Amino acid sequence: MSRGNAQHIKNVPGRKTDVNDAAWIADLLAHGLISASFVPPKPIQELRDLTRTRKQLVREVSQHSLRIQKTLEDANIKLGSVLSDVLGQSGRAILNALIAGESDPERLADLARGNARKKRAELVQALHGRASAHHRRLLKPAPGAHRIAPTSSRDGGCRCGKNLGADRGVRPPAHDDAGGE
Repeated sequence: MSRGNAQHIKNVPGRKTDVNDAAWIADLLAHGLISASFVPPKPIQELRDLTRTRKQLVREVSQHSLRIQKTLEDANIKLGSVLSDVLGQSGRAILNALIAGESDPERLADLARGNARKKRAELVQALHGRASAHHRRLLKPAPGAHRIAPTSSRDGGCRCGKNLGADRGVRPPAHDDAGGE
């Protein structure tokens, strides 16, 4: 099966909508008057699908994170200025406590994990705010958001980079690591 290249068909005069025109276009393609469109092999199609899906997931996580930060800023809670990733382990623990009704900055800062513990004083200062019931409602994750929020470019959920097409017989282009991802 071949597909006519839409760019070339566009330049051919006449209508291209009904069954007769489709047969005419097929005849043009069979006689070589228009070139066939490139249809990548199945492994490349799957690789493209994975890449598009990953790109969309990263975009959704970014939008989700920005929405959370906007709500926190509205509540005068400056969590994003102290934590590099509001949706990281410390950020999620603090957000869950805020949603549950905790408002004491000292207790919220105690939930920090890893390197965020070193910033406890800054966290306490950043967590002084006025989170109302309205803000808590906005911070509650939407149904299914718990599956999106932890996903980031550093998790293994969506294989990327060199491993993305390895099981499909596709090798990524070789380049040096000087300016790589």
